[in-house]
Amino acid sequence: THTHTHTHPCSLPAPMILCLAASSSSSSLSSPCFRQCGEDGSRCKDVDLLWRLARAKFDMGDESADQPKRREALMRETLLIAERLKTEFPASACGYKWWALTQSQIGEYIGVKENIKNSFEIRDCALKALKIDGNDSTTTHMLGRWCYAVSNLGTW
Repeated sequence: THTHTHTHPCSLPAPMILCLAASSSSSSLSSPCFRQCGEDGSRCKDVDLLWRLARAKFDMGDESADQPKRREALMRETLLIAERLKTEFPASACGYKWWALTQSQIGEYIGVKENIKNSFEIRDCALKALKIDGNDSTTTHMLGRWCYAVSNLGTW
């Protein structure tokens, strides 16, 4: 018997993501993968490669928790790539997903008022990603965490 399992494209492990995220040092930015895309993804025209670049930058930022300025810079770079994904590939859930994930991390670096405003955009992007691909467990989890955080705010 043949069994088919559905795996979400934003969650697939790929040699490219391993290449992009192989090292959190700045020397990894000279890898062939980054050169193909451009460090900021500007030369990349492929949605799958571009979201993997966003993920790699996000992971590198996540691994730089002990270097706040580097972490913030990488998260902001990731956000720009995710914004490009949303604009150039609106039918892909990946841009909305990585934008929401990254924007929630950037919340550490902005004021309360902007954080509150962004929280609704985070929710909207997560919902849009789920509308495009309802099988993405990361986005579902993120949206659940968003709802839990909002429910703990109490009354203003």
